[in-house]
Amino acid sequence: MKPICVWLCSGAQELEELLEEIGPTAASEERYGGLQGLYYQSFGNSTLTIFAMTSAFCRARRWSAEAQKQKPGYNIIRRRIAIVISQWITIKVAESVKPTVYQIYQHLLDKNDPLNDQVVRVTAGRRFNEVANEWEFKADNFLPYAPVILDRLMALVQEVELPETKMALLNTISVVVERMEHNVSLSSMS
Repeated sequence: MKPICVWLCSGAQELEELLEEIGPTAASEERYGGLQGLYYQSFGNSTLTIFAMTSAFCRARRWSAEAQKQKPGYNIIRRRIAIVISQWITIKVAESVKPTVYQIYQHLLDKNDPLNDQVVRVTAGRRFNEVANEWEFKADNFLPYAPVILDRLMALVQEVELPETKMALLNTISVVVERMEHNVSLSSMS
């Protein structure tokens, strides 16, 4: 059994190095824009990289920068960033990283950014459910971001047409309000 564990750990390291190699290359060369999406998809789906999760959220600052890039096609990258973070948030994440995560979602929900099309914002809104429902979520840490994120989620509910999408976004709002406990007031959501 020990060789399997050794293989998994070494495999995780090799995959981590490969993804790190592809990520910056794809980000720096426009012709490899598809590789950038592949990087996030691979990172999000890889079960081997679970062993390297502590270092993975060190990338949150890089993801934050990439989520704000204003290049054609980066709306796809933004959507993938929202998905990847929601997949990894349930694993132990340092408290110091969580404000960056909240800032990323706050940015992805911003309708005024032209690359945050409705698909990006709906994905971020739906995926924020996992972020807010994370086991070690602390309302006090989220409080500075709550009014803006809740306002943007409420506006998005009004904007979308499909009942299923409205219900999913309302579910996210419900989870946020429940996790905020006594820190939410009607005036903070107006």
